[in-house]
Amino acid sequence: MPRAATVASSLLETCDVVGSSHRKGSSHRMSFSQNMSAKWKKSVQLRPITRSDLHVLLKWRNSESFTRFCSKRRDRLTEVELDRELQADFARDRHRQILISAHNDQQPIGTMYSYGYSPEDGYLFVTIYLDETERHRGLGVIAFIKFCQQLFDELDLFKIYMDVYEYNTTVLRQLRRAGCAEEGRFRGHRRDGETRHDTLRFAIYRDAVRRTFVYRKQASSRA
Repeated sequence: MPRAATVASSLLETCDVVGSSHRKGSSHRMSFSQNMSAKWKKSVQLRPITRSDLHVLLKWRNSESFTRFCSKRRDRLTEVELDRELQADFARDRHRQILISAHNDQQPIGTMYSYGYSPEDGYLFVTIYLDETERHRGLGVIAFIKFCQQLFDELDLFKIYMDVYEYNTTVLRQLRRAGCAEEGRFRGHRRDGETRHDTLRFAIYRDAVRRTFVYRKQASSRA
């Protein structure tokens, strides 16, 4: 099992923006606390989705990148159909869905949802989607860690799962470098035309994020 805060700090340090301010070949590297404090000033806000968000959720739901990386579904929907789909998802196993926005900016940049919650065994699954124009800035990583922290604080969770298709190499690289536990591989679980791809399951444990957000109070006191 990863040591406390190791996964969260590594995720931040391996994302494309956070921890990349040093030049290639340079021995200088910001510490984890410095990275977090600087990045937190340009952090993210999370809020529950509402019906007024349907238009932007529809845009993402129908995008090629969402259906390729975040969903088992391949069809395109109307806004009315999306409304029905969300209602069905929440009735079945969707636990919570939030909208991600950049700090001091009301424009949504992505969405994230938890599902498959098992209160008896203490786990659930999380999926995150970031608008294509907002990637490679480190915001998705911070949003993910923040959401996980909230879930661990509010629920009696032992761990949080993330399922990733094997062709999503960017996310796989980040999770592996961060030391997330790779706990399963489902052979040929994803079909893409005539080709089948594996689905990999990773886990992040409570102890791995328990002390991650100490910097939240530190950053707030300096604001």
